[in-house]
Amino acid sequence: MKITVLYFGQLKQQAGTASETLEMDDAPVAELYRQLKKRHGLSMPFENLRAARNETFCKGTEAIRADDVIAFMPPMSGG
Repeated sequence: MKITVLYFGQLKQQAGTASETLEMDDAPVAELYRQLKKRHGLSMPFENLRAARNETFCKGTEAIRADDVIAFMPPMSGG
């Protein structure tokens, strides 16, 4: 199935891209991140970031479906 992955903050810098389209098998969001972490050398553990599926925050156990847009965002800080 085809999905789109969006990267934000330091994840975008580490992946070297803001987005990519991937072909993958059925997997939960956390497993997708584990694969991407290995592929791109992402430094942040899944537990320290926010994930969204189709513009809605989700848990790592949520299943990914064809044509989903999955976003990974590091914690934001500001004042």
